[in-house]
Amino acid sequence: MPAASSTATPVRVRTAAASTQPESLPPGAKKVKTVPGPTPTRPWSPPASAMGSGLGSGDSASEAVQPNVAAPAPDEAAGDNGSYTFQQFWAGGGNGELAIKVNVGSGNLFIKELLGAVAGPGVAPSASLVFNSQSVPSKGAAGGIWATDWDLTGLDITSTKVTFYDGTGEHWDFTGSGTSWTAPAGVNASLKKNSDGTWTVKYNRTGQKLQFNSSGWLTNHTDRNDVGSEYKYWKGGAADGLSGYILQSGPGVGQNFADGKDDLEFGYQTFADHPAALLASTTQVGASHNGLDTVEYARQPDNTLTSVNGHVLPSVNNYHRSGEQWTVTYDTQGHITQITTYPYAGTQPSSTPDRTIAFTYDSANRVTKVTQSRSGETSVVTAYAYSSAGTTVTDPRGNTITYDVDSKYRVTKVTDQLSQTRSLTYTANSDVATSTDGFSTGGGAGHVTTTSYDSNNNATKVALPTGAAAQAIYTSGTNCPAGTTGDAYQAKCTIDPSGNKRSATYDAAGNLTKSTDTTSGGTAESISYTRENGNGTVCGGAQGQVCTATDGNGKVTKYAYDHGNLATLTPPAPLGPTTYQYDERNRVTGVTDGNGHATTYTYDNFNNILTMKFANGQKITQVWNADGTLASKTDTRTGATITYSYNLLGKQTAQTVSTPSGSGISATVTMTYDANGNMLTSDATGSTLTYTYDKTNKVTQIREAGGTCPSSGNPAANSGCTLFKYDSNGQEIARIFPGGARQDTTRDASGRPTRITAKDGGGTVVADVGYAYSSSGADTDLIQTRTSYIEQGIPAGAVTTYSYDSKSRLTKAVEKSGSTTNASWAYAYDKSGNRTSQTRSGNTGSTSGSTTYTINAANQITSTSADTTTWTYDAAGELTRNGITGQTYTYGDRLEAATSGTTANTVFGPGNGTRLQAGTTGFLSTSAGLARSLNGTTAYNWPRDPNGTAISYNGTSPHYYVLDATGSVIGIFSGTGAWSGGYSYTPFGERRFTSTGSAVTSNTVRFANGYEDTVNIYKLGARYYDATLGSFTQFDPAGHEANPYAYASGNPVMLVDPSGQFSIANFVGGAVGGVVGGFVGTALCGTAAVFTAGLASVGCFIGAAVGGGLGGGIGGAITAGLSGGSLAGGAADGAVSGFALGAFGLLGGGLAGLAGAL
Repeated sequence: MPAASSTATPVRVRTAAASTQPESLPPGAKKVKTVPGPTPTRPWSPPASAMGSGLGSGDSASEAVQPNVAAPAPDEAAGDNGSYTFQQFWAGGGNGELAIKVNVGSGNLFIKELLGAVAGPGVAPSASLVFNSQSVPSKGAAGGIWATDWDLTGLDITSTKVTFYDGTGEHWDFTGSGTSWTAPAGVNASLKKNSDGTWTVKYNRTGQKLQFNSSGWLTNHTDRNDVGSEYKYWKGGAADGLSGYILQSGPGVGQNFADGKDDLEFGYQTFADHPAALLASTTQVGASHNGLDTVEYARQPDNTLTSVNGHVLPSVNNYHRSGEQWTVTYDTQGHITQITTYPYAGTQPSSTPDRTIAFTYDSANRVTKVTQSRSGETSVVTAYAYSSAGTTVTDPRGNTITYDVDSKYRVTKVTDQLSQTRSLTYTANSDVATSTDGFSTGGGAGHVTTTSYDSNNNATKVALPTGAAAQAIYTSGTNCPAGTTGDAYQAKCTIDPSGNKRSATYDAAGNLTKSTDTTSGGTAESISYTRENGNGTVCGGAQGQVCTATDGNGKVTKYAYDHGNLATLTPPAPLGPTTYQYDERNRVTGVTDGNGHATTYTYDNFNNILTMKFANGQKITQVWNADGTLASKTDTRTGATITYSYNLLGKQTAQTVSTPSGSGISATVTMTYDANGNMLTSDATGSTLTYTYDKTNKVTQIREAGGTCPSSGNPAANSGCTLFKYDSNGQEIARIFPGGARQDTTRDASGRPTRITAKDGGGTVVADVGYAYSSSGADTDLIQTRTSYIEQGIPAGAVTTYSYDSKSRLTKAVEKSGSTTNASWAYAYDKSGNRTSQTRSGNTGSTSGSTTYTINAANQITSTSADTTTWTYDAAGELTRNGITGQTYTYGDRLEAATSGTTANTVFGPGNGTRLQAGTTGFLSTSAGLARSLNGTTAYNWPRDPNGTAISYNGTSPHYYVLDATGSVIGIFSGTGAWSGGYSYTPFGERRFTSTGSAVTSNTVRFANGYEDTVNIYKLGARYYDATLGSFTQFDPAGHEANPYAYASGNPVMLVDPSGQFSIANFVGGAVGGVVGGFVGTALCGTAAVFTAGLASVGCFIGAAVGGGLGGGIGGAITAGLSGGSLAGGAADGAVSGFALGAFGLLGGGLAGLAGAL
């Protein structure tokens, strides 16, 4: 092990045997065997020798910006909660195992390092080390300023005040007496003293509970169904109260400490002046306790933690964990000054460091500089300066961003690197009340998004600057007559910006059991769920897990469990069941699909997949770097290998694809980055693209190899330069191509595009499309009309009016030129979102007439009125023959489309995601998307912007795309700025009209910026999309969509699905409803922040079960049951760091999600 650069010699950590003790101990230390005992009865107290006044101490003074922001007192602004804004740093560690971030309001350095976790239902066992630079040294088990999250979780109880410590370093004062206690402002939680003298802290919006004994010691952390983790303590003289074991428990799980499974065990050593110090943590799996996944620590004689060895020691089967070791140095006050990581070399840590991250502080323990370094690379430095008004951050490129901070260290205003300002106001409960966008710069009024709340601090309404608003109702009344179930913090009804309504029904524990469309004249769709009871007799699950899900058509999907793990998913026939197998750490080791094809998985002890073996014997092998990044993967199907390299910041710097001849394109792609992590160059297309950015890190130039960009004015003809311009919100308003051709975008006050105009190099308008969002004079969240001022094949000025059902699915598009209808499309759906009919009339580009569809219980088309043959599917839900066209497909054991008609496909990995070859055409893709293709001597490539959107294509010469609001290519310019021609589409993306020029006809990126494989068939990530049907040819592999086949949730006017796994509002560009989209998750999905200001919470990830996505295997609520929550209350339960920036309209999302959550 490398020596720590510290004044004392660290203890060496043994890495050659499965031991929880170091090779030697500091002076005065002795080994201790941990034995579980009863929960301590002495009063709990925090580990630090002195604790300051927390932000939750009940202070509800003026919410205005304070003119003099004092430096925080010790522990005053520590921890991790949603009212803070953080900057996060990467120093290795995959799967969320290491978080390093600086609170820009208080200057606190917050570090969280995962000790261990076990998957399972409810709140599964998880434990972490926590560091707050503004904490004071303690005598806790971790030593110095470090603490374990369980050490930091407890109740400090007096007769009139109970202080709740949340596991991150934050603490909050509840006031009262007896059984009546009042929460402080900013905390969405309740405190209850139970009749037996114990205590319960319940998070209002999630239903999670922390149970404490009468002395304030943590005993259980559970979900709303009382399923979760139990805490056992070590009783040993003066060491009474130190944690010994953590175990998953709960009704129906069927496990206990005697099982020897699913628990985290902690070992200690004692010192003459310290009762016990954390020595090791081990994830115990299996009755043999074979020592897998052990994390060991080395210390200085003063008990300061100096080394963390995050590697499994050899187990009985000599299996080694891939990971890295890190050493820590400190200043005289115990603050971390440097973390150094060392990769593993064989079975021992290398003597050569990999990365370092160093910190400096001012006298108030605030971070003033963070320096990230790696041998052979330029160091990356971020600096912080503090004043009475707030904090100024100098980014690694030397540009400054200023945060105005109030007395609670909340960000109230941001002035970015271009001096553009955005601001926030808060309620007395620290919820965001208003956010004002960048048009407030220079004293402008700005555009304001507002959020309203009820007396329980539930968000009840969010309104965009243009007026579109969504509502959530928490009590029964005129607008919600059926709202009689659930607690006061669960939305009973919602109303979306178009006036569509939904109601929700909950069981006694607060689990959703039914969601119904209650819109007058709406679909009346109802989705319902049955759940496991307290004894596991319904479907073998833990209490509250979904046993059945019934879709809008009344078709039932069944779920069965084994000790809380999903064992069998049985969809409606004719789909076959999918079964799952698990290891002792509850990781999926085998999946047998509906076709009976089995895939097996192996893992390292960071839970990275090492191998995937398919039923036909083919195998994918993956190798991981010590820092958690993927190093390489190999597929035995073709022998192809892909290797990766990364820089100091974890950015991918190289990808090498090696394939046999005829199985794709072999190439090495290299990328470079600036100090902020912006990509500067990429040669993915076969030649180098160069990217230039403004001070706020938005791309301003993309230059092709050999090209030049002007210092002012337009790019010259054939210059290979594309310029980008932005408004005060950082949204694109213009892109200028070689020869002076351009695309200009006008936006409304909510940031939505209202007009997109393209001009050739001579200034002639060649494409022009407008959008409006108002219906009957009221703003909505949906496009109501599209005006084709100039669009290929459409009468100039024609207006298309869109109609939607109460699920926001497109039902009609009527295109009129004046009062004359030029074209129209009508669509009908069943209650599960399957298209049941389509009617075309007029100048649609296709044959006019109606087609009706018959749908089976599995949401599959079984016949249509236009059939020429029969429709067939396999038991995994994959279309094998289209009954209209006769097109056939075959699939392999990895659920990939092996053939499409007579074209054979070669893929890398599972599914269709990485396609190497189709027929005689080879492909090369990167994480940004498809980069190039090659068929004999015919080659194409697609330059992309930093977000992965194709902006042009090159065949024999470059051509530049004009894009509409959803990213569809509606026109092409040549390299001289001349108009080459354009495209138009039906609402769901069928070809309508196409110019005849070769530059237009040879282009294959078209609708929704997707790759058109054959006419009207698009390859979109994991699946193939048939635009003539408005549906995918394969079942949803992720379980995110309400209907497993429908494209874009039936709304292609607003949504796209580039990955083939979930729909997104591509055109929004950030400013539309980021706050509203967050509101959806918080108000309606039960994932809201414990600490308020969390409206931009992670959203509703019970999607598959709640949104009706009955497929996808382990999706939605099912996945939630397999993933554990952290003990650290604030962060674990939805407290979203950095929300202040999100509220400025930098998030995606949309108002439609508000109602869609139910």
